[in-house]
Amino acid sequence: MNDETMITVENLKVHFVTWKGVVKALDGVTFEIRKNETLGLVGETGCGKSVTSLSIMNLIPPTDGTVVEGHIYFENIDMTNPLVNMKKPDVWLKYGRKGKVKLKYNRRRYVKRQEFVNKIRGKKIAMIFQEPMTALNPVLKIGYQLTEPLIYHSKNELAMRILSRIDINNANFSDMVDAVLNNKEDKIKSYLEDPKLKPLMEQLRSIMFRKDLTRLQKSERMNNIRNDKPLNSLERKYLEELVENNGHERFFWRFPIIHRIVFKRIIMEAERKAMELLNLVNIYNADIILKEYPHELSGGMRQRVMIAMALANDPKLLIADEPTTALDVTTQAQILDLMKDLKYRIGSSILFITHDLGVIADIADRVAVMYAGNIVEIGPKDDIFYKPKHPYTQGLLKSIPTNKTMKEKLHVIPGSIPNLVNPPAGCRFHPRCPHAMEICTREKPVMKEIEKDHYVACWLY
Repeated sequence: MNDETMITVENLKVHFVTWKGVVKALDGVTFEIRKNETLGLVGETGCGKSVTSLSIMNLIPPTDGTVVEGHIYFENIDMTNPLVNMKKPDVWLKYGRKGKVKLKYNRRRYVKRQEFVNKIRGKKIAMIFQEPMTALNPVLKIGYQLTEPLIYHSKNELAMRILSRIDINNANFSDMVDAVLNNKEDKIKSYLEDPKLKPLMEQLRSIMFRKDLTRLQKSERMNNIRNDKPLNSLERKYLEELVENNGHERFFWRFPIIHRIVFKRIIMEAERKAMELLNLVNIYNADIILKEYPHELSGGMRQRVMIAMALANDPKLLIADEPTTALDVTTQAQILDLMKDLKYRIGSSILFITHDLGVIADIADRVAVMYAGNIVEIGPKDDIFYKPKHPYTQGLLKSIPTNKTMKEKLHVIPGSIPNLVNPPAGCRFHPRCPHAMEICTREKPVMKEIEKDHYVACWLY
């Protein structure tokens, strides 16, 4: 793993235990995502795209499946076994008599791993889940679910926002707003050099990066930022302690009554940030939405709440599992702009999973094509779209409706994805491949670089 790589997946194999047998969901998946890059992951339903994302997030339930082989490296941390002192795996497959397979796990070791991963998950790696109808907790209000990751991961940032906003006088504040609205880069840079003004400048830029906001919305947001009650000495001491100790409470947590009083400031600031996030995803009655339950929102609004939660802590790696499926075309374009802005502002990397090749053409830098638990082709976007090499990739691109094919019968890849309990030997695509050879039925092809940064796993090459 080099300095330009954000995350590396090496020979990842994930198995699930079912009553029918062991499902070999992933069979040696290997790829990397570089810094400030968007990798599009495409393939048919059931090919293993969501399992790949859940494996990166360490969200595979220990009672269902496990990573049996391979590694996931994020910032030189092995996410499959992040604790060095854990020599044995916490989840493993046990093979018994008559071919029976059971899933066993050591609860103590598993809990330790989850405690460590929780410090990364939601802060450095965030995920937009595929199904917004079930991803949100139905018994908790939207406000609680949206502020929870902010309070857990970003207490020091929330404290800096409060302190910087209250310490700045109105004249300076007006100049800063003018610099952001009119995009005066020289002034913005000079404010960012001042450690006292930097948190507020970052906050203003995150709110105001979109240029299609109405004047009324701008003035309302600016007034919301300015209206703060003065801090008493106890509250200021608590906020300064959070900033100095990077979000860790060293003194106030020992006194529950005092802590409950001063902690209200952090909760209020988290709610303010939550309203800003909802505004960014085009939910403008945010104060009402925060008090509602998930069942009171439509599918599209729930999807936008999920996106706001994922963007809350400006993650270094954003995993988007079909994030625009429940959205209309206009909102979809705005969400894609949000993700592009995240890359621009903090240099995030994105793993974008979708069936829509049109969306991939818009947002991705490189594309990985997955089939039946394997990456069959990966390369730059232009190479995949204009010079596809693998027969499966060629079949996917031929299936896209175009002006030329409107009067013709649309191309269809024959057959369907194989049963992963007993997958075909050799290349898993060979039963459906028009170019299948004898070697395809016996040996699995290895990834080979056929052009610069363009890899394909096929015996044709």
